[in-house]
Amino acid sequence: MKNAASKTLFHRFIPGLRFHSFWYYQARGSTGRVRWARLPMVSDACAQADPHGAWWCAQRCAAVLAQRPWRSMQLPPGLPAQPDARQMTHVLQQWLPGWSAAPASVQVCAHALENGGSALLQLHVWARSAPSILWAWVVGVEVQARQSLQGLAPAPGSLQAGHLSPRALLIVPFGQDMPWATGHTARVRLHAKGPQLRGPHEVVAQDGCWFEDSGLDAVLLKPVLRVQDERVSL
Repeated sequence: MKNAASKTLFHRFIPGLRFHSFWYYQARGSTGRVRWARLPMVSDACAQADPHGAWWCAQRCAAVLAQRPWRSMQLPPGLPAQPDARQMTHVLQQWLPGWSAAPASVQVCAHALENGGSALLQLHVWARSAPSILWAWVVGVEVQARQSLQGLAPAPGSLQAGHLSPRALLIVPFGQDMPWATGHTARVRLHAKGPQLRGPHEVVAQDGCWFEDSGLDAVLLKPVLRVQDERVSL
């Protein structure tokens, strides 16, 4: 029983997201008031111009972090249909002034979420013996609490203080069927022995499908200065 009690897991998501049949996020209107707005997650409409879902993920991630209407995140002309991490970083820096956007290791993404940020992942997965590339939005992190925190909700800062150990990133890969209320469609299992290790990582979908990623590219997003945002109640 002691071993079982020491493995309590928590899921922590980006502030300002709500999953109740549909996805909602906190958006600030023209008057400055924050309200819950619908966040459409359908992915088939942009398949030709965005085959790997890079801009689909970036647009929704930036809208949630900036608390702006997602349609206002206009893509600059001439963007490549299949961008790399550095090209993604350049656009995200234009959308998110006051935020840091930079390529990074997947292992440090959990700490970005602890600080109010997020990340985008370029997955190189093997499915049905064929390679595939797709982008995913990191919406949360799965953490394991130390025994002293059993039964208590983890407080902000617990990850840096060593009270929590990140186990997996909770992601929304482009093109996957969206769940109604779980808030994610797949998990990227993190290496347990430190951030210096790189791929392959296991990507496990909610429907039980398993993929092995041959190498993750990540774009890390975190606020340069923490801003006190008005949050509406659930």
